Amino acid sequence: MAAIIQFRRDTAANWTSNNPTLAAGEIGYETDTEKYKIGDGSTTWTSLGYTTFGGIPQILIDAKGDLVVGTADNTAGILAVGSDGQHLVADSSAAGGVSWEANTESVEDIVGAQFVTNGSHSGIAATYDDAGDGAIDLNVDDFTITLAGDLSGSATITDLADATLTATIVADATALGTDTTGDYVASLVAGTGVTLANNSGETATPTVAIGQAVGEDDRLSVGIGFGLEASGFAQYDVPI
Repeated sequence: MAAIIQFRRDTAANWTSNNPTLAAGEIGYETDTEKYKIGDGSTTWTSLGYTTFGGIPQILIDAKGDLVVGTADNTAGILAVGSDGQHLVADSSAAGGVSWEANTESVEDIVGAQFVTNGSHSGIAATYDDAGDGAIDLNVDDFTITLAGDLSGSATITDLADATLTATIVADATALGTDTTGDYVASLVAGTGVTLANNSGETATPTVAIGQAVGEDDRLSVGIGFGLEASGFAQYDVPI
């Protein structure tokens, strides 16, 4: 007749309620969880840790792809298989400390962290919409272009849109001959018998005088030496 070896067995609730002390090497089996404990002769049931014989209790497995994970000290649980393309990530909020996550979300988190959180930005504000569409939004700071030197004027660029900058020449900024090309009259110089007034300066209107009237009907007196004086009507030659 074949020998039959049987271990002490009971439900997990009864083992806990009775809380016996197993002899050294004695095995106690929970019939409803398929977990084992081995006594040491002095530690009560509730203080003993579970052990296995190298296998995973089949009662934990419900479907292909299920993963056995630790849910607490000496406690195993099941993580159902994820969807195609997902991968495992550490998740402290999950019962087993891990959860399934879509590859897209993982890539978005990596890029978002490197670009937004760890990246350096100057003049650009970057935000990552992790809870929404996963987009990274960039907002360029508004900036103002201001002219200097001989020109004045400014324009503010908002959201990189077009802007019109109107330039105004600063007063007294243009020096004739230095900032311009071509001929110009700097001032008038009076010759013999000619006097000048108001002959230089910006917006000046020079006055030229020779000491007597020179209209068409006026007589022109000219000293010719030896105390003699000649007079007559002025004559004009006008080139056509």
